[in-house]
Amino acid sequence: MSIFKVEVVKINSINPHPNADRLDIVSIENMGYQVIIAKGKLHAGDLAFYFPIDSVIPEKFLDEFGIRNYYSKKLYAVKLRGIFSEGLLIPVGNNFMGNVGDDYTEYFGVTKYEYPIPQGMSGEVESFNGLNNGNIGIAIFAVRRGSYFLNYSDFVAFCEEFALPRVPVLYIGAYTWEAVSQFNNANSVVSPNCIMEGVVMQPVIEKTHPEIGRVVLKLISDRYLLRKDGTELH
Repeated sequence: MSIFKVEVVKINSINPHPNADRLDIVSIENMGYQVIIAKGKLHAGDLAFYFPIDSVIPEKFLDEFGIRNYYSKKLYAVKLRGIFSEGLLIPVGNNFMGNVGDDYTEYFGVTKYEYPIPQGMSGEVESFNGLNNGNIGIAIFAVRRGSYFLNYSDFVAFCEEFALPRVPVLYIGAYTWEAVSQFNNANSVVSPNCIMEGVVMQPVIEKTHPEIGRVVLKLISDRYLLRKDGTELH
């Protein structure tokens, strides 16, 4: 289960935009996102409200946040002067008494944009082989047995026993942002002429977390998010 929320974050670093004198590139502590902001609006160590992509922001905040001129229905991932930006950062202001991680979704009245379901995906579930527009290929990256998911070694054995295709494994090792981000914006290893949608990260030994449930992460590539007429139905 993924968590959608507007939350308080701490600014990790600020770097000048190489192609725009009036813009800064911000990295967020303990997050893989970077956000482009007006120069001098935030500094390293500051707290800010982070609004993720797909946030539907109430009308009354558009002028206050200074986003009316480029906001349309929801927040998008964008490229500004050649640099990828994901989300919106708003300074918390003076005398703020909150803490990093505090949830302000309800306070701002923000909801997550719900994409219309394409006509070909509406109605009853189609057969195992594909959808109305033809067959699709299937590859498996996890198997649940009852109420729990198989550990990686058991998952491999299960797929081999029943001759089930598995997704390609690109990396096995300790999790670091550097290890994962090397696959951002790569081409598919299955169909080299296609954009790789992203990568899924999961522990070799299954884990759960009291807030999010099963521990599994997904990095969606910048190019995939920026593709024309894209939706989150990936």
